Amino acid sequence: MSQYVVYITFYTGNKLPPFYIGSTTESRVMAGYNGSVSSNRYKAIWRQERKDNPHLFKTIIIQRFETELEAKTREEVLHKKLGVVNNDLYINRAVANGKFGGSGDNSSRFGIRDSEKTRKKMSQAAKNRPSNRLGKTFTEESIQKIKESLTGRSLSEEHIQHLHKKHKPFSEVTRQKMRKPKSEAHKQKMREAWQVRKNQSTKATNPDLASL
Repeated sequence: MSQYVVYITFYTGNKLPPFYIGSTTESRVMAGYNGSVSSNRYKAIWRQERKDNPHLFKTIIIQRFETELEAKTREEVLHKKLGVVNNDLYINRAVANGKFGGSGDNSSRFGIRDSEKTRKKMSQAAKNRPSNRLGKTFTEESIQKIKESLTGRSLSEEHIQHLHKKHKPFSEVTRQKMRKPKSEAHKQKMREAWQVRKNQSTKATNPDLASL
């Protein structure tokens, strides 16, 4: 069974920061593994330097563990303790999260755009998935805590400008469409849709009606 390790790679060139902290199996390190960099900032440089100047890299095992999770957890602790994301001494551009793939621009999916077909499937799945708060209400205690957290809070000028842009007024064309008289068929569809939503809400808040 492979033993998992946390390691540090030293780089003695002048194109990258000098340190990289990661986790993997001991056998990979023994075979010459120095780490996998996937951030947009250093990915290409790392690969080119590994290819052209492998002698500039040296990897040392810091600690050994019995399980992958233990190694990943220790890696995450070191990343946070050393502040690697904002530390110019480290090649790491994201904190390990206990899972392979990373997060942020160090994620294996960073920069990958889903196809139109995939996005439609994801959209449809989200529409069919009920809200996890459907039928739930806030307790008086929760409401009071929310009120207290918001009391006295002031918005920055930047935030206010962002809200203005987000909630910009309707254009004249849109206003004309909204004023346009609706047909009886259209009104009937709106009434039916409203009735469906009302029934769903009633059943969600009243378990006894859920089977009706």
